[in-house]
Amino acid sequence: MAVRVQQKIMERRSQERYEYVAPIILISDQREAELKRDGGAYAYARMSNYSASGIYFESDYELPAGSWIFFRLSNFLAGSRDFKELRGYGARIKWCRPLPVDQSFAYGIGAEFKKI
Repeated sequence: MAVRVQQKIMERRSQERYEYVAPIILISDQREAELKRDGGAYAYARMSNYSASGIYFESDYELPAGSWIFFRLSNFLAGSRDFKELRGYGARIKWCRPLPVDQSFAYGIGAEFKKI
């Protein structure tokens, strides 16, 4: 179940960023073999916020900057008013940082939306 919190995050960015916590399913061009070894071609992650140009999510897989991902909201509701265009999206990883060990996921990741 998604925790839907829509709150504008005020930062010094060119695009407004909104908090939106929801599970996502992703595929990575750099980690396909690793994902398959772990039992599937997909990985589950958690999106925490988004803007018109990008997304922040957390994952147990380290994704190198410059790699591509394709992701979908894992429990997208067709009637949702804000993420209609985000049923499936491509993005390029901008950065990936380890999270503290007490967190639910191992890495925090920033990605920029791209057309693929």
